[in-house]
Amino acid sequence: MDEGDKVKAGDVIARVGNNGYARHPHIHIGAWNDEGPLQIRFDLKAMGDYLKVHGDEGYYL
Repeated sequence: MDEGDKVKAGDVIARVGNNGYARHPHIHIGAWNDEGPLQIRFDLKAMGDYLKVHGDEGYYL
């Protein structure tokens, strides 16, 4: 993603990975609009459905 990119619900914006000193895969996300920071919610059902179809191939970098 680049600054100014528009996203909508369901768009893939990142992959989770582990590169560095972290013990577990994780991701840092920040989202803002003109008024300030936004609350980000993850659709755990959609994430589970994705893994059922695609497996965990590419899930860990």
